[in-house]
Amino acid sequence: MVDNRAKNVFMATDDGKHWHFKYDYDNDTALGIDNIGRLSHSYGIEYRDGSEAYGGEDSVLWINLEQCFADDIKKMVQEKENEGAFNAFRLSKKFSDYQANWCEAIWIEDMFKKYINPYLNDNDRTYISMMLGNKQLQRDWFLFYQDRYMSSKYEGPTAVGDAIQMRITKPTENKVVAPNQDLTITPYSDMYILVKYGNGDYIRTKAKRGVPTTVKAPDFTSTGSGGVETYVYNASLITSLGDLAPAYLSWLDISQAKKLQEVLLGSEVEGYENNAWANGTNISFNSNLLKKIVLTGLTYLNTTIGLNSCIALRYFYAENTNIPSVTLAANSNIEILKLPKTITNIKL
Repeated sequence: MVDNRAKNVFMATDDGKHWHFKYDYDNDTALGIDNIGRLSHSYGIEYRDGSEAYGGEDSVLWINLEQCFADDIKKMVQEKENEGAFNAFRLSKKFSDYQANWCEAIWIEDMFKKYINPYLNDNDRTYISMMLGNKQLQRDWFLFYQDRYMSSKYEGPTAVGDAIQMRITKPTENKVVAPNQDLTITPYSDMYILVKYGNGDYIRTKAKRGVPTTVKAPDFTSTGSGGVETYVYNASLITSLGDLAPAYLSWLDISQAKKLQEVLLGSEVEGYENNAWANGTNISFNSNLLKKIVLTGLTYLNTTIGLNSCIALRYFYAENTNIPSVTLAANSNIEILKLPKTITNIKL
């Protein structure tokens, strides 16, 4: 509701002590539509972010409210999200069910009179861009990604319940690839990249779709032999975790990362070895968007690799590992397949 923070807002009180804004009015600037009927805004727009989408962006009321009650707002959003208040599928259904009260013939007649007739009668094209139909597909898209965006901003249960998990180690011996625990993450959609190292606080970084975003790790004096448990949230909307070779992972769970396009666990740099990957530790690849997998140098990786779901896979590197078997997707279009000497079975 980008116009409901200024001229369309009504402060009210029921008891003379507590003030609220619950009286709703003039909701024509919602779900991406501006106040002249154009579909001009994406999800993930915030006031004072340069978009100038919101009315009253410089309002002292809203600025003070945000600054003075930041923790209360965060807690409230988390609680309401947990109750399903912002659930995209619930909201989409409410809109669609309400619109279903009118048959398609009425929709067509309405659009003809409002948008097409002015053009036919007066050559007036003003309203053509506002002829958006019932907006169901756009609305479903907007609500889904707005829900995920806001959950990542406020560390809500939707984002936090959708996680990539890994254990990062910090070798003490000299390595041809210098250890580095920073993560460079590419999101599928606009969001706040949300990462947690061990028992530390959430590290939150605003990111744009398709833009690699680096998250600086805390300073580890030691990670222990098993590594530091690390979480990357909104897993199902992550396309890349960047080069993980410098993180010397001992374990990785990407089962919820359905949009991953690459997994770069190892390195093709000559002499690279990751001895932290635990003997017998398996890794599953479930994303059907994966194009590239690099496991080179994971010297203790000795489990069968199943790539049945990876129908888009083009490049697979696994030299200097101990994997015994690889299963590729049916009708695989693999272009490069580099395997270790231990391989005994390849299933196509």
